[in-house]
Amino acid sequence: MNDQKRQCLTFYLLDVMFALPIEVVQEVLQDIRVTKIPRTPDFLDGVMNLRGRIVPVVDLKKKFGLEETPPTPENAVVVVFIPFEGKSLLAGIRVDGVDSVLGFEASALTPPPEIGTLIPLDFLDAMTLVEEKVLLFLNIEKVFTRSELGDVHRAQKNRDAGDRDDA
Repeated sequence: MNDQKRQCLTFYLLDVMFALPIEVVQEVLQDIRVTKIPRTPDFLDGVMNLRGRIVPVVDLKKKFGLEETPPTPENAVVVVFIPFEGKSLLAGIRVDGVDSVLGFEASALTPPPEIGTLIPLDFLDAMTLVEEKVLLFLNIEKVFTRSELGDVHRAQKNRDAGDRDDA
């Protein structure tokens, strides 16, 4: 890792703090209406309308096999860009709460631990401490398999096609 500052959006799943590079984040939304899509993977909550664009919404807790919790006012959807087939797939990821945007020197980051994380190590780039709390850096490109991204992409296309049929 080089010694440049890395800007990240920090968020929570349960009581674990995660970070995403700011360059993959488009925006953070709250109070979003999600429409379920039949015959999609369990981790795909459905799709949302983002200013006329149909965007799939993924529940990271379901994807990671974590405990589900009831909704709270702090819940949010982080809209991210995920590289897929030479393009950027726009997706929303449901999180328990968004904390802030923080900057980190690359030298402050360490590899994730070999054991003791709630999610597979392949999904993580690095970790650091923030006010004595562990912060895990999520690699959004590695969280989903190619097949899962295809499912997300098809759900978006199927919803778009369904909307056109209703018109």
